[in-house]
Amino acid sequence: MNVSLESLRQKARLAPEGPGIYIHRDHRREVLYVGKARNLRNRLKSYFYGSDRLNERLRQLVARIADFDIVLTQSESESLVLEAQFIKSHQPPFNVLLRDGKAYPYVRIDPREEWATARMVRRRQEDGALYFGPYPSGAGVFGVLGVVRKFFPLIKCSPRTMKTIPRPCNYFHMRQCLAPCHMPVDPKAYKLHVESVIALLRGQITTVRANLHQHMLAASLAEDFEQAAVYRDQIKAVEGLLQAQSVDLGFAIDADLVSVFWGVDRFAVSIAGMRQGKLVSSNAYSSLYAVDDSDEDGASEETLSLSKHTDLQLRHRSLSLESLLRMYYLNDARGADLVPLVCILDRQGHWTAASSQSFSTYLQGLAQAYFRQEQQPQSVVVGLADCLATIRSQRTKIGARAWKAFTQDLERLSESLYDTARQKYQQDKLVGTQHEQLVLGLQSFLSLKVEPAWVECFDISTFQGSETVASQVVFRDGRPHRKGYRRYIIRSLETQDDFGSLREVMRRRFRDVTLSALPDLLLVDGGEPQLREVRRVLVGMGLQDLAVVGIAKSRTRASFVSDTLDQSCERLVVISGSDAEGMPVSYETKTLRVGSPEYRLVTQLRNEAHRFAITFHRERRSKKSLRGLLDDVPGLGPKRKRQLLLVFPSPLEMLTEEPQVICQRSGVPLAVIEQVLRVLREHKAVQRASSDTPV
Repeated sequence: MNVSLESLRQKARLAPEGPGIYIHRDHRREVLYVGKARNLRNRLKSYFYGSDRLNERLRQLVARIADFDIVLTQSESESLVLEAQFIKSHQPPFNVLLRDGKAYPYVRIDPREEWATARMVRRRQEDGALYFGPYPSGAGVFGVLGVVRKFFPLIKCSPRTMKTIPRPCNYFHMRQCLAPCHMPVDPKAYKLHVESVIALLRGQITTVRANLHQHMLAASLAEDFEQAAVYRDQIKAVEGLLQAQSVDLGFAIDADLVSVFWGVDRFAVSIAGMRQGKLVSSNAYSSLYAVDDSDEDGASEETLSLSKHTDLQLRHRSLSLESLLRMYYLNDARGADLVPLVCILDRQGHWTAASSQSFSTYLQGLAQAYFRQEQQPQSVVVGLADCLATIRSQRTKIGARAWKAFTQDLERLSESLYDTARQKYQQDKLVGTQHEQLVLGLQSFLSLKVEPAWVECFDISTFQGSETVASQVVFRDGRPHRKGYRRYIIRSLETQDDFGSLREVMRRRFRDVTLSALPDLLLVDGGEPQLREVRRVLVGMGLQDLAVVGIAKSRTRASFVSDTLDQSCERLVVISGSDAEGMPVSYETKTLRVGSPEYRLVTQLRNEAHRFAITFHRERRSKKSLRGLLDDVPGLGPKRKRQLLLVFPSPLEMLTEEPQVICQRSGVPLAVIEQVLRVLREHKAVQRASSDTPV
């Protein structure tokens, strides 16, 4: 989409004047930035008028805007929450994003399940379940889950497995599971265990211990000594967790401490969660500064002139930190109750009073939106001194010696958080620079007109012409973009034909594509012949301007007088000349220097495409071999085989079911089912024996 600046100005003048959010998009219709405003018309007009007042990052944003959308809201507080949700969903490059660099583990519990349990997951989803974390390492999760699984008798298996096991498992005999699969279990009693685990994961260890103590006394009075012993063991386990806390401030306070380190082009924060005076979570994040999203709808000329100086930088940084914290607490809102106190530890003093007020309103709106009830007012204080004063005002009976020790512990924790934020800043700045070097290195090496920020690589995998598949991997800004990965099953060919496979993949990839959804560079695993076939398809589809490069395999040469192999470097085949129709007439081979940025990016793309293709190919061959086993089963004709595969797409799934169940679900006679199971068991035994055979 090519929209002129005047068209954007005209659309901005027609925008409504109420509150809401706006979504800036580029020519590919991808989201660049999501913002909020009390007056949408004034805010949108500010982007396209008076460009001399914009900072550098905002000018870069405006230069890429091709269109924008708006969403009206009933109030400004509603737009705050909606803006954070859109940012979380679309991950726009010009917004402050909550990135931590790796998939930290969470503990997931869904109380809506009939027999809920606690599991470790790596990805947090919007499925209505409770997520606790993220934990800094898998060891931390396994330590907590070890206590939960040993002393709280929740189920250990999945709901699907629980329906198929023929008898209670060993966890039941070790008294680590109530075995609702086969034993009569009171759902209310089971729910009490689930609630205790949830409270434990929320850091309410003291409350859990008190509740368990009451349950133990009640069981003892009822002379249910076996159940009382279970509660006793749970109390000991909880006390062990209480003693294992690395930081204990001595007072039962609930607060989040946020320490920030400001850099030139980005900033980093370290957030420590204190529950009942114990450090239960610690996370570090970094982000580029956001574009200036402050509301200047009614600002005077004098105010605007002052904002060009130090106030502009201060406000800009304060808004960037506020945006990141909104994302953090939006992620945390469904996992645990919002704490009543958030302390911003800002040594440079860039956090403003306006951000404190706006952020407090946002937290209160989150509490009402997710918990549907009035929560304790959210307080946002700035600086360690104000944090101590707020805590002291809530606790009048504190001895001088205890208060001095508490203050010293909090000061040490503050120093540790600041060091963590500084290290996160330095680490992510180095990583961001490395990925930028990869992209710029490839652009310089290939003499491309634009940065190859969006690169796609294709690979074909086959075995003697059977089960031919293709893979498409996508890298954005030098990083894998797994949402863009695609797998293709080659359907138009019955024999091995790499050129025909490439032609089919290119037609399917760009069949319905528009100019707004084209990558910056295509990489094809192959040399001049593959490059020629791909270019022929693209020219026929009117995409002759799309840059295409071939990845030629390295050559290996053996010597009769030496035991070593001489292997050449990786090579890229580039089209150096084309005819009037766009077809290549000459090629140039460029050798990649080992260890260079372009070498690392290209080899990552090629290896990822190869891995993705061969994994899919092996899956297809494995399924085909399993289905071929059923052809030799007596009494199993094409019709009955089709009935079985409709119910069990993977034949090995039948080994987990009883023959009578398979017969009832598929309509195949029981005698034939028993023959099928015999063949599958023999196949599995052969596979197990071959895998156990030493090489």
